[in-house]
Amino acid sequence: MSGYRISQLAERTGAPATTVRYYEREDLLPAARTAAGYRVYTDADVDRVGFICATQHLGLPLDRVRGGDALREPAAGGGATVRLPADRAGELADPAVAEQECCRFVGFEMAFDGPRVALTARAPGAAEVLVQDLFDHR
Repeated sequence: MSGYRISQLAERTGAPATTVRYYEREDLLPAARTAAGYRVYTDADVDRVGFICATQHLGLPLDRVRGGDALREPAAGGGATVRLPADRAGELADPAVAEQECCRFVGFEMAFDGPRVALTARAPGAAEVLVQDLFDHR
């Protein structure tokens, strides 16, 4: 089975191996195992850890990630979007305001779409990497 060992996943995501193990214990990141019992991860797992770290950076509780309430997706025209149930809008507003005060060139847009709220962040040109860092946290 090919893929990443836990040390390689930690290196790619910036999340310590202890954090990756914690995510596994908390049913946030299931790990496949080799015949010898070693954890093995895929590119999708790299993305998943980045997303979990980003939700933590935004102040969202892990139970929202575990329950599948928090979703991340690319935004049309660049940037990234995090979606939550609409009743959780306050959880996105405070971190967005704090980031806006820090980085005024990053644009944040919050929109309600039926039962969900979406926070989209965009930045001009080379600053786009900051938006990816905010949402990917790798």
